[in-house]
This record gives sequence, structure tokens and C-alpha cells, in this order.
Amino acid sequence: MIPGVPESVDFAVSPEARDTMEFLIGRQYFSRPFAAPPGTPAERVTALRAAFDATMKDPQLIADAERVHLPLSPVSGSVVQDYIAKLFRTPERIKELANKAAEPKAGTVAQAKLNWQTAKAATLDRVEKSGRIVSFSDAGRTLDVVTADAKVTIGGASAKASALKAGMTCDIVHLGSGDAAREIACR
Repeated sequence: MIPGVPESVDFAVSPEARDTMEFLIGRQYFSRPFAAPPGTPAERVTALRAAFDATMKDPQLIADAERVHLPLSPVSGSVVQDYIAKLFRTPERIKELANKAAEPKAGTVAQAKLNWQTAKAATLDRVEKSGRIVSFSDAGRTLDVVTADAKVTIGGASAKASALKAGMTCDIVHLGSGDAAREIACR
């Protein structure tokens, strides 16, 4: 949620439409929840939640997340639990409307077109120790890209991202600064 910017559900044309939209996008509210099995003792749940909350406030975690441009927006366990309970109480009519709205319609599903860019003969300025993030300059801008799923070659031979070193000259196919690289081919 961005302060001052309306959410999509704010444009619902009726309370039923709003409920349907909230049900469809509800999982996005809590993204990747951590869960314990049913019957977990209350004191253990409390300890796990406290540990999670403390971790989300850890200065090193926050600094690492900022360094790799990973936004942190934690939601407490009790809030997630209450929201999931709300989703389970969703009336059948709203579930039916959500299912109907989510059905693909012939000729209406668009294919996402990713805007891959290529930096030719870019010099690697910085390589994170693990090789997960590399920095380079292209057209006067410094860019950081994530190498996790990139095909890496050095001198034409397949290599691991951890083999990348500052000073190497590479052709880098990427989506933009802070985003993924698809291919890094170094000489």
C-alpha cells in the first residue's frame, strides 16, 4: 500500500464486487506466510512469532535487503491468521463470482513481453562475494543485476556466477537495475 494512492478495490462498483476483488487478491496481502502445524502449543507459536518479528527488525537483515533492492513489508502472525480466517469465512456467492472472474476468456489473455536489454562490452565494477549481484556501467549509468537464473559463460565456457570478477568485460542481457540478468557472457 502506498500512502495517498488508492487500491484497486477502492474502484469496486458495489460491495459484492469489492468482496470479490478482496477475495481474489487476498493472498497478496500476506505474500509468503510461515506456518506451524495445527496443534502447535501456544507458547511455541508465541516464541516463533516473536522471533520472526525480531528478525524483521534486525539492522543487518534490513541493510542486506536494501542492498539487493528487496522490499521488506512484514505482517505479524496474528494479523495473517485473522486475515486467513476471514478468507475462509468468504460466502459461497463471492467465491463463485471470484471463480467466474478468474476464468480465462478466449482471446483476452495477453502474453507479458519482457523488455530485455543488452549491455555490450560492459566492465564489471563490483561482484558480490557469492556472485549473486554484479554491478556494471552502461550508457553512463551504474546498474546492479541479480545473477540467480542467468546463464554465465567465461571465455565461451559455462561457469558459475561465483566465478565472475570485477574488471571482466561482459555482454549482459538484463531487465534493468535491481532486476534479473538472463545471460552474462564474459571474454
